[in-house]
Amino acid sequence: MAAAPRPEHYSPRAVAGAVDVVHAFYRGRVLSSLAGLIESACRVIPGHDGLVARLPAETGVALSPWVYHLNYQLLAAMKAGDRPAVSALLADIAAMPPAAFLAEGLVIDNLHDQPWHALMARDMVADDDDGAEVFAAAPERIEAARAPIAEALALVERCHPVAGAEIRSLVSAITLLDGKVIGASTDVRVFGNMFMRLPPEDQDPVPHYADHLVHEAGHLYLNALMAHDPLILNDDGRTYPAPTRADPRPLFGILHATFILARLADTFERIAAVEPEPYARNLETVRRQFAHGVATLRAHGRFTELGAALQDQFEALVDPIR
Repeated sequence: MAAAPRPEHYSPRAVAGAVDVVHAFYRGRVLSSLAGLIESACRVIPGHDGLVARLPAETGVALSPWVYHLNYQLLAAMKAGDRPAVSALLADIAAMPPAAFLAEGLVIDNLHDQPWHALMARDMVADDDDGAEVFAAAPERIEAARAPIAEALALVERCHPVAGAEIRSLVSAITLLDGKVIGASTDVRVFGNMFMRLPPEDQDPVPHYADHLVHEAGHLYLNALMAHDPLILNDDGRTYPAPTRADPRPLFGILHATFILARLADTFERIAAVEPEPYARNLETVRRQFAHGVATLRAHGRFTELGAALQDQFEALVDPIR
């Protein structure tokens, strides 16, 4: 198993080299989980010898979102006692070519190009307002998006190389979509796959993509950290005003939002020094939202030791970010 994240990796600002440790830890944790599930399933359903040996060793290469989805699906099927589903998933693993376990480079695709996209499409609609809808984009819009996505990533890498390295490490696929839903989403069940709504055709796409790339990579990083330490102990079902959404959210969501806002502020400040608009204007909004999130966590959060240390770092950033 890869080394666990260290206290200095629990930082609201991107730290050089941290993503290598955090991502390796999370990959190892999921591979260990999947291996254990396969071994348990094979004791009940014979005929699938050698499947664990097919899982990739930790090599520093990102896993395909498909591996995370298999882990989620196999766990759910075993909990439900769904023997046919478990058997089908073991057969899927047996049929996967070795390269399919790994994510080589950044893939840009369309919604429903992969079988796990249906899960995210359903949940993005369910988690949004009434009237939300999501569907695959026109193929020509996918092609047109490739250049501004590359430009946005290059801008982040040029102005904040550490944030750019996090995106390169953590985001293995960008799935573009159309419809009326939140701008972007990631999920541990398909870790590494970022789902992003195309911007309106009259909007400059580069700031849109730069914002969401930093934003969603931050969620992936924090989710990997929280696999080691939950950071926040509130689990009573209560919700609170959110800094970035109209609907109230649990403290877990407030923590995520506040962490992301700290990273956006750090990145926008660096980009605005080179390319002021719209990043300077967006920075002011992010700073206000960040202060809101910190205040909510201060008033209501119950933290682990590492979570309290992270909250202290948030507090220290409020005045500088303002």
